[in-house]
Amino acid sequence: MSNNRRPVSRWVEEARRLHIAVECNKTDDVTILEVVASLKNKERQKLLKVYQDEYNEVIDNENLLEKTI
Repeated sequence: MSNNRRPVSRWVEEARRLHIAVECNKTDDVTILEVVASLKNKERQKLLKVYQDEYNEVIDNENLLEKTI
């Protein structure tokens, strides 16, 4: 029996982690930093695009950084 589900992409998984961190009652700064700290700007833009597609919410770079300050 074959599994017809597509594997979850890295970006969808990272967007999910980011969404949970941003949406919890107290923003989870550690997780947000873990998700975005090692990304180059182009990668961060890709992540934010996937986040927007998955959750119908827009988070820009400035807004994302404000959440961690």
